[in-house]
Amino acid sequence: MKLLGFFLSLCFVAILRTKGGSSTPQPQGMQGSWASQPSNLWPRNESVEYFINPDFSEVERSTIKAAIVTLRESLETDCLSFTELKTKPDPREYINFIRIKADICRSSLGMQVGKPTNIQLGPECFNQEAVLHELLHALGAAQEHSRPDRNFYVSINWENIKQNYTDDFKIDKNFTETSQTIYDYFSITHYPRKAHSKNNTLDTITPRFS
Repeated sequence: MKLLGFFLSLCFVAILRTKGGSSTPQPQGMQGSWASQPSNLWPRNESVEYFINPDFSEVERSTIKAAIVTLRESLETDCLSFTELKTKPDPREYINFIRIKADICRSSLGMQVGKPTNIQLGPECFNQEAVLHELLHALGAAQEHSRPDRNFYVSINWENIKQNYTDDFKIDKNFTETSQTIYDYFSITHYPRKAHSKNNTLDTITPRFS
């Protein structure tokens, strides 16, 4: 069995999805698709350590912790757990939450060998869906709409995308593992229809199937 499929079959019996435009992620059945780079997955059955830098407010810290709890509670086994670090450690593998001034939410993809996996959160990122999106990237899940088979399921309207965001819509050439799962329009790592739209009204992603 492929590493990702093995990881998913044990850990992600429920996939976090957002339905009907709701901002509340809901655990659903294992029909969601996790496409990832297996070399960046965290070791199974080992706790993933994380550190929340002190420049976050208490409300922001609570949002981050709530997202971690939501993810953890969606799992039916103990193969993935989280441990909070109270002090910043020496460079090694852990998830490092960083507060930034720019209105950007971004994360390194998966475990970074010998150094932290940084999740950078700006002022607009403090809702559970946004934090979950970046947390899943930190765990090794790539953008759903970057799958190599995505053109069978969605159309990318390049002319409607803001100039500096076109790379976010390209197929990831290093992204080859889909674990033989179906394309998931509702994946927490799938952009909404108007993501990074030039005028916030034009579709940047159009589903081929409704």
